[in-house]
Amino acid sequence: PSWLSPDWSGGSITLFDDDHWATDPRFGVVLLTWFAILGVLLHSVSAASTRPHDPCYSSNEIGTDVAVHNSIKKNDYNSLHLNKTDELHRRTVLTFMYWMLLPFLMSSNLIVHVGFVVADRTLYLPSFGFCLLLMEALIFLPTYCFRIRTFMTTQTQPARLSSKVMTTVCLLILLAFYTWKQQVQTKRWSRPLLIWGEAYRLNPNSVISGTEYGMSLVNEGRNKDAAVVLREVHKKELSNRYFSHTIGSIKKDDALKDNDNEQKYKHQILEISSTSNLLRTRFKLVTAIGNSGACDKALPMILEGLGWIDDMATKLDSIEKEITNDSTDDTTENSSKSIIMSSVLSLKNANLDNKAYLLVAKSRCSGDVQGMASAAYEAVLARPQMDYVLKHAESVGSAVANIQQTGLDLHNIVTHW
Repeated sequence: PSWLSPDWSGGSITLFDDDHWATDPRFGVVLLTWFAILGVLLHSVSAASTRPHDPCYSSNEIGTDVAVHNSIKKNDYNSLHLNKTDELHRRTVLTFMYWMLLPFLMSSNLIVHVGFVVADRTLYLPSFGFCLLLMEALIFLPTYCFRIRTFMTTQTQPARLSSKVMTTVCLLILLAFYTWKQQVQTKRWSRPLLIWGEAYRLNPNSVISGTEYGMSLVNEGRNKDAAVVLREVHKKELSNRYFSHTIGSIKKDDALKDNDNEQKYKHQILEISSTSNLLRTRFKLVTAIGNSGACDKALPMILEGLGWIDDMATKLDSIEKEITNDSTDDTTENSSKSIIMSSVLSLKNANLDNKAYLLVAKSRCSGDVQGMASAAYEAVLARPQMDYVLKHAESVGSAVANIQQTGLDLHNIVTHW
């Protein structure tokens, strides 16, 4: 598809405004879409309730007597062909409805609340119905031309031949077009920069596409370009916080209306999870800024992020302590608390990961070797088994050992990336 993007969640698509939804130009498109869906449904129901009668297709005539077929007149042959076409059309429409409309409507959040954005995995079954509809559209025009020529001329063989030629030409054009698109897409998949760059071009509001495109630019050595992209992504996260929100997420207002402790914990976990995801983007942003030689701009963002991490650690410890001390015999409530505790432990691990990453970024942007070594040591303490941290600490340790052999003071050695 022309608008292929791995992420359309969150604020990728602007919702209708509560006051001016009727004047939004997309509102008319939505109405047309609903009318089209209802029209196809009605047509499918009509096709399911009716079956074309074909006297030339009776069980007594088909496959029993060759002389009967030879006695069919030309008009009877035309009627036979048209009835066969109508029957094929009826079956195609019904199969299209079963495979495309029904699975899609069940996963589109329009009729049944699913709780997540429509993903490509929910489009596999509907795509089969779409392919049937596409073939029906390709065959419809040649068949329509065949019907016109059948009533305008008594020579039906050229009409049937022209319809087959037209169908073949349409299929060849479609095959050539998809072959060309497949080659273009294969080239994009050869490099992460190309595939994520295309995804970001199609959907610049996507945080996921923007983050991956920015890191692809970093890996290609285009750190200044990456900093521009990642800075825009980070601004969206700071203003909207939609990166970790889904359709079924707990909203802040709903949590505040309910005084239940469980809802309070869930709201706090949601906020911490959102901040944790935001810090991942911040690490990628400060890495790009630092690699481009602007550590003076990156260091304040790193220190602010480390402060957020300390605050989140305090909140998570508080939640864990409250749940541990709150004992109850209610089985349902205990099950819910175990789920919350599992989320707390998961966020603690994510918090330590973010802390280690930001400490590595702080080590890179330190103004002297002593500060670089101290930040690298703190990163190892936070995540002693993380390969990224260990490799950085190893390189810093090697540099410190070489400097100490010369007898120079580590505070006097200025570093710059």
